Amino acid sequence: MTPHTPGPWTLKLGKYGSPHVISWAPGKTYGQIALVNTPSFQELPEAKTADEVAANARLIASSPLLLKALRDLVSLLGYHQLEMMAGLEPGEEFPEVENAREAIAAATQ
Repeated sequence: MTPHTPGPWTLKLGKYGSPHVISWAPGKTYGQIALVNTPSFQELPEAKTADEVAANARLIASSPLLLKALRDLVSLLGYHQLEMMAGLEPGEEFPEVENAREAIAAATQ
């Protein structure tokens, strides 16, 4: 698997009709990771609102930071300190930790 572009990623919010730009090299003509299209005035009624599209762009731009935080938390829990305190059997995990491991796998496979 090829690793993703390391963060931080930056976000430049576009206006109606111009895309939000997620980049690893802000202010450069290269380094774009993603363009998130903004709704135009001619969009259909079921189109996403401008606020929702901007929120989606912020979530995408923060994904390297979120992935690192999730990995750090799973690593911290890897010592089974919380599992022992909660009375779980060795090797048994909280469903939330299993969900976190699945999310990490989905982002990195």
